[in-house]
Amino acid sequence: MIHNTIKAILLSGLLFLLLSNSTGVPQAVSKAPGEANHNSCRTCHSPGNNYNPEIQLILLNADSNAVSHYIPGQVYTARVTVSGDNSPRGFGFQMTCLDSITLSDQGVWSNFGARVKQINLNPLGNSRRYVTQSATSPSGIFTMRWTAPQQDAGPVTFYYTGLAVNLNRTTTGDDNVFDSRTIYPIMSSSQDNIEKPQISFSPNPASDQIIIKGLEGHNRVMIISASGSVYTHQLHEDGVIDISSLESGFYFLRIVDTHSKTKYNQGFIKI
Repeated sequence: MIHNTIKAILLSGLLFLLLSNSTGVPQAVSKAPGEANHNSCRTCHSPGNNYNPEIQLILLNADSNAVSHYIPGQVYTARVTVSGDNSPRGFGFQMTCLDSITLSDQGVWSNFGARVKQINLNPLGNSRRYVTQSATSPSGIFTMRWTAPQQDAGPVTFYYTGLAVNLNRTTTGDDNVFDSRTIYPIMSSSQDNIEKPQISFSPNPASDQIIIKGLEGHNRVMIISASGSVYTHQLHEDGVIDISSLESGFYFLRIVDTHSKTKYNQGFIKI
């Protein structure tokens, strides 16, 4: 009888650990492109406590100021905050950072805060690094360092999900939330001095076309929307690019050479 009781207790504890996923989800559930569409925290967790969770990502520079752009090679503190109504007992999260062209890992994760770790996953055969909880957090605040790509990688997007849980030894009554954030590079002063005096474009704002001057050799011209959508445009011999089909809004003009090195990166307004 005693032996069976002990066995039941051990099995119950093991079941709790497996169901709670407190040490990080062993599959990709950030809703980043290239993950299985059906995968999410709700694959294992079902809502029911009206937690209505929210999630927020803030990037802080060395001066602890929030930023919306990155400088290649610079180190930032990434802070993810998960919260919810009706007093959840704990919180979890998962996050990855990808570029908008190849959908590959960008940046390096390090200096993990309390209850945070890195895991390597292969969603649909795509090898990627994720950061996730190493244990359920009662505060819902997760911090880590993110070192930006050493070279301009264009816009990069953080995909992240949060989970509010009740720790009731089952996966019922938990609830999750998803979000993403795209940030854009700021060319360093050394890069600006090399490239920008040689390359220019006008007009800005522009309506139907823009004209690039000072560009030599074989290059690829991309126009990137504020949401991260990438449009590859044909550059005519006279340096004219037709943008009449674009919707009004803010865009980045990005020019890369045959080695995918950025030669020019500048924002403009389409009217």
